[in-house]
Amino acid sequence: MGRCRGRLRLRSGGLPGYPDVHIPFIDVRDVAAAHVLALTTPGAGGQRFLLSSGPAISLNTSAAC
Repeated sequence: MGRCRGRLRLRSGGLPGYPDVHIPFIDVRDVAAAHVLALTTPGAGGQRFLLSSGPAISLNTSAAC
């Protein structure tokens, strides 16, 4: 319940508001695979990569427990 408490307060109106932001989520196994790929790909050094498992989810949607 601890990690959902803030989300529940958000959904029930217990917090004064929330920013209209969208958050990209990704499975940690996909992040690990991307690290391995970056370490073994010539030319990947010094580059930055943005990972996401799909469209970003709104904070309001992610607040559902």
